[in-house]
Amino acid sequence: MALCREYKIPHSAFLDWEPEDQAKALADLWEQGSTCMMCGTADWEWQEDIRAYITDIEYCHGCNLQDKQREFSTDLPKGSTVRLVKNTPENQERINQRMRSR
Repeated sequence: MALCREYKIPHSAFLDWEPEDQAKALADLWEQGSTCMMCGTADWEWQEDIRAYITDIEYCHGCNLQDKQREFSTDLPKGSTVRLVKNTPENQERINQRMRSR
């Protein structure tokens, strides 16, 4: 049923799929569930080869901006998320209004 929720289809529709397609979809769902949400690797990959991955550093301007905002905004309530939104006059005004109401 988890697969049907994921694909947003009734179980009867899944049962109409070809057996090979059902098997592939179930394998994909299992693979998703066995990977770390943070790094995307699975435990079995490390068991097969402890050197399966190396780290690589990539720079992202958006992530940097979010990090700077988190450092600057020490008074954010718990559960706050720093999102990136397009720099438009409408968004600037909405954010300014929120800041004024604090």
